[in-house]
Amino acid sequence: MRKRSKRKGFTLIELTVVIGIIILLTGIGLLSYKALLDKTRKIACDTNLRAINLALNMYLNDYGRFPSTGSDLVRALSEYNISPSQFHCVEDPVKNHNTYLSFYLQRSTRPDNLAFVLGCPYHSRGEKSLALLYGDEPKELENLKVTLNGSPTKFGQSMSLRRGDEIDYQLKDGNTFATVNVTQNIDDAAIIAAFSLPSGKPYGILKINDEGAVDVQVRTGSRFEVATPSTIAGVQGTRFTVTVSIEDDDYVTTIDVTEGTVVATTFPETIKALKDSTEIRKIKFPIEAGHTGTVRRRIPYYVPHRIKIVPRYIRLKVGQTVKFEVIGYDKDGQSRKMGMDDDDNKKGHHEDNEVEGEVEWTLFPYLWPSGRLDDDGNYTAIRRGVDKIRAKVGPRKAYAYIFVR
Repeated sequence: MRKRSKRKGFTLIELTVVIGIIILLTGIGLLSYKALLDKTRKIACDTNLRAINLALNMYLNDYGRFPSTGSDLVRALSEYNISPSQFHCVEDPVKNHNTYLSFYLQRSTRPDNLAFVLGCPYHSRGEKSLALLYGDEPKELENLKVTLNGSPTKFGQSMSLRRGDEIDYQLKDGNTFATVNVTQNIDDAAIIAAFSLPSGKPYGILKINDEGAVDVQVRTGSRFEVATPSTIAGVQGTRFTVTVSIEDDDYVTTIDVTEGTVVATTFPETIKALKDSTEIRKIKFPIEAGHTGTVRRRIPYYVPHRIKIVPRYIRLKVGQTVKFEVIGYDKDGQSRKMGMDDDDNKKGHHEDNEVEGEVEWTLFPYLWPSGRLDDDGNYTAIRRGVDKIRAKVGPRKAYAYIFVR
């Protein structure tokens, strides 16, 4: 008789243990890979910001001022070997987007120490920012929560604010260190930053890019700024109102202080600054409780009487692209194409019907984005749906609609 083999296979318990160990090791490996990837991306962003910081300091030394806008910043630093790709962070959810430009603030020729210049809030899954603070190297800082009418809002995203809206800047414990109440509609505003400084002091920034008004209350011991097209109103615990208007194609910011003191900043492009009725000729000036400050700044490029986007309505299939253009009209109805590319700027000439003017593009998706829009007005359809886009030239705005099928 032949003997039967007594070899035994794995029992169910042994198989379960082996599978569990494999899953555990795979999870540890994925976590390690994710941590390594996050660190690599943070290093790349930090490297970009350090290069920009060095070039910006060289520009300040050469010209004695900060570039006026994000687009000016890209052009200005190109002579110091900073390429447009260095303004993009790989953590940015928008591909090929100049990440840092959404968070750039022009400063005066003598900014406060650790004043925010630009940064990126997307690191550690949105929990931390890499920020370039004046007088220092880029720093990793812990993000703080900001809500609009009780719902979390995103950093750098253009918002349309309505009268009665409330923005709260919150500490880690949930307490509010700054509250912004909208008292006049604002078509274009953005949360630029909310983080804790290395000292632990909370720092928040609201940027207003259009006409409107807000009432601001800041807790003592906190740092807060409202940036407008004509000034930056900075406080460390006070209450004040900021009103932005447009008069004769000038941006005018009026600051009424109720409690404490607000420090207003002027720029080389400032036409006139007043404290009550007294003209001010300083880079910064304080506005105490009971007083009013006014800063007027000329829009630094041609502003048409009205603008429109071409095409205004378009149907696309997934994968198709379109380039939108902006046409400006003067009071006599004469049309001009707005915007110039960098090559034309370098050549120092432009076509008869084209003028130099900065066009800001913004995508407003319905429910979720159906496509991608870059800084030059190029749109790519990626899924079915409807998108609305806005173009701005100074205070002028126009809209277009894309239907993706």
